[in-house]
Amino acid sequence: MDKLGIKFITRAADGKIKCVQQFVAKHSNEELEEIDEENQGKIYEIEHDGVKQKWLLVHSNKAEGRNNHSVSSAANKELESLEKKAKEYDKSLYSCIPDAQKELDSFTKKCKYTKVVASEIIPIEKPKKGRKPKAPVPESQKEYLYQIKVTLAVNDEYVEMVTKNKSFFVVATNDTERNWTPAELLKQYKSQNKVERGFRFLKDPEFFADSIFVSKNEHMQALLMIMTLSLAVFSGLEWKLQKAMKDTGTKLKNQLGKPQDKITMRFVFQEFDGVSTVIINDQTSVPSQSFL
Repeated sequence: MDKLGIKFITRAADGKIKCVQQFVAKHSNEELEEIDEENQGKIYEIEHDGVKQKWLLVHSNKAEGRNNHSVSSAANKELESLEKKAKEYDKSLYSCIPDAQKELDSFTKKCKYTKVVASEIIPIEKPKKGRKPKAPVPESQKEYLYQIKVTLAVNDEYVEMVTKNKSFFVVATNDTERNWTPAELLKQYKSQNKVERGFRFLKDPEFFADSIFVSKNEHMQALLMIMTLSLAVFSGLEWKLQKAMKDTGTKLKNQLGKPQDKITMRFVFQEFDGVSTVIINDQTSVPSQSFL
C-alpha cells in the first residue's frame, strides 16, 4: 500500500504480531498524555518492514477495568484445573525417573497463568509379593516406582503483563508527513467504524445485493460504484434526518419503544413499509412497494 501511495490508518493486531507486543511491553503509562476521560496515548515514529510509520499507543481505562476481572478469572480457572490434575499424580506411579520427568515437563508446559512453585519426583519402594522377608533387603535388590508432587500458584507477573497488554492497543498509520496529535489520530481511526457499518448494511439480505449476478470485471466495478453511491446518498439522508431532529428537538420511538433523536434511515423506511397510495378520483388504493 505504501508503494502505491495509499495512506492507511489501522489497528495493529497486538495479539498476533510479536513486534507489537514487544512495543507495548517496553512502554509505560507514565509516558502517555491525556486524550480524553477514558484514554491516554502518545505517538511514536517507527519503521516496520521497511515502511516509516507513526504508531499511537493508547491506554484504555475501560479496557483495563474489564480485563482485570477477565484475566484474573482465567488465571483462577486454570489454577483450579491444574490443581485437580496435580492431585491425580498422588495415584499415579511411574516405572522410572525419565518417564516421571517427561510427564512433569509436559505438565509444566500447560501452565500459562500459573507457575510451578515446587516439584519433586519421589521414589517409592515397590512392595514384594509374598511374605515379608525376615532379613533387610539389600539396596541393590530393591525396586522403586516414582511419584510426582507439584505445588502451584498464580503467576502474578504474567497476569500483570497480560492485563497490561490487553489494556493497550496500537493505531498505526503510514501518513507520517501529517503532524498528528494523539486525539486526532484516535478520532480518525474510530470514525472508520461508521464506514464499516455502512458496508455491512450493503450485505444485508433485504438489500437484495445477492440476487444480482455479474461476471465481467467492468460490470463488477460498475455495480460496486452504484452500491457505494447508494450508500453515500443513504448516509447523507440519515445525517440530514438526525440533524433536523436534533435542531427541532423531535424524537421518535425506536424498536424498544424508547424516544430517540438518533434514528436510522433504515428504521424510518421500515416504518413506512406497507403504507398505501390512495388514488382519490378512482376511489381505489394501490399498495406501495417496500422501501427496502
